Amino acid sequence: VHQPVARQCGLWRRQAPAEQPPLAYWWVNHKQTRDHEVRGDYLWSPRRNQNGARNQSYDNMGLAQPGDVVYSYANGVLGAVGIVIARASPCPKPTEFGSVGDYWSNEGWLLPVAFTELERAVRPSDANAIRCRPPRRRRRARSR
Repeated sequence: VHQPVARQCGLWRRQAPAEQPPLAYWWVNHKQTRDHEVRGDYLWSPRRNQNGARNQSYDNMGLAQPGDVVYSYANGVLGAVGIVIARASPCPKPTEFGSVGDYWSNEGWLLPVAFTELERAVRPSDANAIRCRPPRRRRRARSR
């Protein structure tokens, strides 16, 4: 976990469990804070919407378990993949966000994730090109 955020929230870096297979997969849309979060090996979200209502995306932070896989999507591409390394814990909004998300509540969740940047980002629209397909059958030429 990024050092300033770790100090702010009382967390330290833990290794992902090697013996346990992934339990779940999470897709994270985080254009505004992506660089801070991926470089810092964490995800942060407010606990509630600005109007105080619950938000399933925010609630999901508490559902993520160590070993879960996280896909980082921002700016139209999947650019990093991570493994959750500890349960989410209450944490104020990271100061490194600066003015980003000024409308977010200061109370939130911090989820430690060990991210790895992809060598080549993937656009979801390119997924069909990646998916395995059976080879096409060739038609035999008819003899006359």
